[in-house]
Amino acid sequence: MLLGNFRNMVELRPLQKNSPDLYIKFSENISKYNTALIEWAFFGIGGEGNKEQIANYMLTYKPQSDSFTIFNKSEFIKMQEKIESQFNTPFAWTYPSGKKKERIQLKAKMI
Repeated sequence: MLLGNFRNMVELRPLQKNSPDLYIKFSENISKYNTALIEWAFFGIGGEGNKEQIANYMLTYKPQSDSFTIFNKSEFIKMQEKIESQFNTPFAWTYPSGKKKERIQLKAKMI
């Protein structure tokens, strides 16, 4: 499964420079997996070694209004699917500090 292990994912900048066709193919096709990517990133579904779903709800906090909101899994996924960031996914793709070439970090807008 594509989403199971991001540590083995290729670096995208060198891919863009050295294999522009493959980079375009990745960019155009990764969004097909948005639902599975959101399920994995936010709810732990499909993670390596994880045979069970971890969460059914998402609780968010807005400090501006000092309020909490609880979303069921399907509501939250639908909302995240409307957000577009890099590669037509709801995520910004980057590397965590000091871990370049080892891991990929996904950053998302919290609703």
